[in-house]
Amino acid sequence: MERKALHIARELGDRLSTAWALIFMSTAANIRPIGFEYENRVRNCEEGLALFRELDHKPGIAMGLNALGVLTLGNGKYERAKDAFEATLTVARETGERRREALVYQNMESITIHQREYKGAEAYYREALHIFLEQGLNYGIITALGQLAWPLAAKG
Repeated sequence: MERKALHIARELGDRLSTAWALIFMSTAANIRPIGFEYENRVRNCEEGLALFRELDHKPGIAMGLNALGVLTLGNGKYERAKDAFEATLTVARETGERRREALVYQNMESITIHQREYKGAEAYYREALHIFLEQGLNYGIITALGQLAWPLAAKG
């Protein structure tokens, strides 16, 4: 489906839709692509992100950066994932997207859990929870509370 959307967008010369199709192709299907599939997804993500940057399309930039972070996190490239998430956080703050900011904190927490930095994980989840509470986002509140249990349990 995403390939067809990409093909149509390119035929029409629609750069914004091309960028979205590339990002969706990079994140579709399984969460942890490996080998050649992983490299293709990263390449698609970077191409879509470059188009969003050329167009100065902030929602797309944030989505592309976050997608790149998720892809690289899933393949154990924690520093690259952290850089992508921090850049996403910057864009979210610039645009006032508090919900995205909270989601990025949750993604950054995943890095700290993998690196066994439980204090950092707890801090990220507390930030996310604060935003979800501030925004009245019940699903976010529930997930943040559930995920906060990981670093708290690890601390003992």
